[in-house]
This record gives sequence, C-alpha cells and structure tokens, in this order.
Amino acid sequence: MRRRYSALPVLLALLLPVTLHGQGASAPSFGDRLLDALREGTFGMTARYRFEFVQDDASTLDAYASTLRTTIGYRTGVFEGFSAYLQLEDVSDIGAADQHNNGGSGHLANGVTDRPVVADPAVTSVHQAFVQYSRSGVTVTGGRFVVNLDDQRFVGAVGWRQHHQSFDGVRVDGEWGDFGASYVFLDDVHRIAGNQLKLWSNLFNAHYRIPSLGTITGYAYLLDYDEPSALGLSTNTFGGQFAGVQDVNEDWKVRYEAEYATQQDAADNPDRVRADYIHLMGGGDYRGYGVRVGWESLSGDATDGKFTTPLATLHAFNGWADKFLSTPAMGLRDLYVRAEGPLGPVGGVLVYHKFQPATGNGDYGTEIDVQLTYRSSWGQQWGLRGAAYNANGFSTDTKKFWAYTQWSF
Repeated sequence: MRRRYSALPVLLALLLPVTLHGQGASAPSFGDRLLDALREGTFGMTARYRFEFVQDDASTLDAYASTLRTTIGYRTGVFEGFSAYLQLEDVSDIGAADQHNNGGSGHLANGVTDRPVVADPAVTSVHQAFVQYSRSGVTVTGGRFVVNLDDQRFVGAVGWRQHHQSFDGVRVDGEWGDFGASYVFLDDVHRIAGNQLKLWSNLFNAHYRIPSLGTITGYAYLLDYDEPSALGLSTNTFGGQFAGVQDVNEDWKVRYEAEYATQQDAADNPDRVRADYIHLMGGGDYRGYGVRVGWESLSGDATDGKFTTPLATLHAFNGWADKFLSTPAMGLRDLYVRAEGPLGPVGGVLVYHKFQPATGNGDYGTEIDVQLTYRSSWGQQWGLRGAAYNANGFSTDTKKFWAYTQWSF
C-alpha cells in the first residue's frame, strides 16, 4: 500500500513552544473567561440574489436561473487564544428551477438535460465550521474552512458560484514582518456541485515583500486524490511569482507580474504529466483607471498531458463564459486586455480574450466580458455582468448575462 505523508505533525511540533509560551499567568476563573468569549461573539448574515441567462449554440433551448444564496454565521470571542466559527449556507431556486441544468451532483441534479448548465444546485450545508488558535503571529485552523491562496489561480473558494467551495483539514499561517507562510493539509474538498471528494493533499505557500519593489511568492501544491474518477488530477505543482506596483507620480502607477510553475503526475495518477504554466502581465493606472495586458499559457499535448488547476476559482480566469474550466488536450494560451475604472458612481470592467492552443497552430476563439457594479449608501451591491464567446475551432458560441444584488448584515 502506498505510504502517504503530511507535514502537519512536524510544523505543529515546531510551533508548539511558541504558542504555549506565557500561558501560566494568573487570570479570572475559567468559567468567567469562557462566558465572556461567548458573549463577545458576533453573528453575521449575507444574502445574494442572482438571475442568470445562458445561450449556447450546443443547445436548442436557453437557460434561465433565479437563485438566492443566504448564509448565517457565528464567531466566538477569543478564549485563551482560541476562537470558533460556524457558518450555514443555503442555495434556493426562486421560480425557474426547471429552466436550466443546475449541474448538481447525484440527488442534487434537477434532471434538466436539454438546457445549458447554470452550476448552482439547490443545497443546504454546513459551509464552514472550525476552531482557531492564534499566538505570536501564528494561527492554526482546524475543521471545515475556505482556502484562498494568492489570486486563487490554484486554490480558491469559487466565490462567483452560489454554493462556494470549502475544505476539511488543518491550516497553519504565520506572519513575521515582510515574510509570511502558510501550510494547509486537506482531507476533503466540498465542491460547488454539492459533492465531496476525498483527497490527501499538502499545500505550501510562502511570500516575502520587498519594500517599494514587489512580492516574491513560492509554492508547492501536492494533490493526491482518492476517488477513481479523479485520480487523473493527482499532481505535484511547484512554482513562483513576482508581482508589484510602482508609483510613477501622484497620478500614475505601473503594475507588473511574472509567474511560472511546473507540474508532474503524482500518487496514483494513471497518466503522464509533464506540463508548465506561465503568466505575464503588465499595465498601468491613472487616477483610478487601469489597463492590464496579460498572456497566460497552460501547456498540453498528447505525450506530456496537460496542466490542470482543479482547486482553483476557475471562473475568474480565461473568460467569464466558462468555456475553459478544464484545460483542452492541446493546452491553452490566453492573450487578454482588461480595462477598468469608475463611470460616475458605477464601477466598470471590460475584458477582451484571444484564445489559442498551447501546442501547434490553431485558433480557439475570442471573448468579450463586461461588468457594471454599484454600491448603495447602505452597503448593498448591485451588478450586471455579460460574456460573449465567439468560437473558432473550440466548443460553441455562447452568451451569458447576470443581474445580481448582494448585502451583508
């Protein structure tokens, strides 16, 4: 039987002397301090309503979805460095349950197969439930929680979908001046389709801020899936990123980013993977208006497999039409231009994508994405978003539109 390892015991052993230091001081009674922590706790609630429309040439019928996501959470006060958090989540259909394929897993599927997917199944779940301990710049989290690392290109909560992604495991974070590091051990991933995948994975991430220049980040993401259907996602990924912002004068800023990662098959992956990832971006800001030009490449070919990011917040990358949630067999290159800034009280975003295979010649197509957002004086957010993918050798023409509002209490 294959032996599997977690770095957690070693890290906890190293951190234990730091976290336990100074606990012997006298204090009020145990019961009083515990009651104070509970009384100092806070409740929170969020609600997000969204209407989504999808027109895909692969289907003769369009999709319409009307959904409401609500959460309620409670966070205790701090007791001897410990705190706890519980968050319940509910996603409900509001009037159009049979007008789209909800992408749900198992019994959560709504049975609609003749319309495009809007991946927001109706589900009620314990979204987060964890205990934390913090001391001397170190925080240890255990239970079920959300993980958002860096820009979420490799690990994220998929916050655009109504049922967010969360994980079971243990996380250790530390911050010491300009240096920070995180280690996450994952035992389960709770996916946006409502299903759960068993895995045994170790995530390492560290960064160092160089004042007035940028941040250097290094990472190692070691994914080991248990489910037979997901064994092909078991990979070891090692990479690094440098990103920064420079003030030219009071009005102008320059932004830059360079990232590279290499990926190989791991554990029981039946396929050969020898793939790489490259992202280059440059741009500038002028009085709150910004333009970015970027190029992203995920390699792929018949011999060395393809670069995958199964735990990422995928909707945020390679177009909002979601045509490239899975890397094509011949890889993907995405040349994009993004412009954003205020239009009076409204925030605007415009993105253009040009997609090509990473191997060989060809053309996948283009996409234009548009977003308008407005935040009211009482904190409620309103938004419109649209995506139009024009296929040219990959998938089919697709148009999507969203109208949504979100508020927190």
